[in-house]
Amino acid sequence: MSKLFGDFFDDGWMPRMDSTAPAVNVKENEKVYEMEIAAPGLKKEFCRINLDEEGNLVVNEEEALTVRLIFFMYLYGYSTTAIAELLTKLERRTKRGNTRWSAGSV
Repeated sequence: MSKLFGDFFDDGWMPRMDSTAPAVNVKENEKVYEMEIAAPGLKKEFCRINLDEEGNLVVNEEEALTVRLIFFMYLYGYSTTAIAELLTKLERRTKRGNTRWSAGSV
């Protein structure tokens, strides 16, 4: 029985990523949502969430275009360096407002 249990719950065969996600707490009341994020080095102005008068999420289309481009280029096998070079040539803005991209900012 223990072998069956071990075979079922053993995850040694699965590859693991060497990355972690920041800890996030979201608190809600009748009027607001509050987010607490443990992400050292990330400034709060880089975590913008826009809501309309009714409280619906509003997508920043300029930023969304850049995010989609990064996603699809990465999906099709482009390196982060190649993506950064293209974004720099296209003069797309980073979260910090720069037009010069690096592989790390992708």
